[in-house]
Amino acid sequence: PEGLRLLGYVSEADLLGKHMHRLIHHTRLDGSRHEVGDCPIFLAGREGRSQLVDHDVFWRADGTAIQVEYRAYPQFEGGLIVGVVVMFTDITAQLELERAATEASERLEKALVQAESANRAKSEFLANMSHEIRTPLTAILGYADVLRDDPEVAANPARLRQSLETIRAAGQHLMTIINDVLDLSKIEAGKMTVEQVETSLMELVLEVEGLMKPRSRAKGVELNAALLTPMPDRIQSDPTRLRQILVN
Repeated sequence: PEGLRLLGYVSEADLLGKHMHRLIHHTRLDGSRHEVGDCPIFLAGREGRSQLVDHDVFWRADGTAIQVEYRAYPQFEGGLIVGVVVMFTDITAQLELERAATEASERLEKALVQAESANRAKSEFLANMSHEIRTPLTAILGYADVLRDDPEVAANPARLRQSLETIRAAGQHLMTIINDVLDLSKIEAGKMTVEQVETSLMELVLEVEGLMKPRSRAKGVELNAALLTPMPDRIQSDPTRLRQILVN
């Protein structure tokens, strides 16, 4: 009765005397024709050996398919094969669960990869911020030392003003970096914005040069900015991001 129900038939009379292969086993899983000569059920009847198939398809009375696992047992009488008994299990729901589990596993793996990528991005961001924080701090400390220890600077209003402007610019840059660190959540959420404002490229280059000179001087490296080709006086850009690029 259970076999009849799974195949969509009401009574045994619907199947008795019928060619079972043509009725329920005529087409393969991939949609190609399943020849009788290749059928494991008929092979069991021909060779007298049981056949186990872990994944196949049977066709129901309404034309729909169920995926099955089955074993075909040859039946003997007086030493002769008189038929084949087939015991099958509907594995459609099991396969659907396996497919869902596989998809869930793939989604989890993808989420883990994205999380690892986000962690790497965070680590790289913090490493860059560490470098960027040291640069303006070095400039502030370096020019503060110059103001304290070099009497010629204190006596020269132009040099004094330049040193104070560099300290002020370094402080502003440091504040921008701190704001970026505080806005790290924006990066994690993919919401970091880039501005497009009118920016003096030359002023920005000279500002970065002033920030970097104390560090280069401390390492015995001469740093000078020079224009080798013409460039526009002003451009549309994000001065904060551009400054970060030049510093790095």
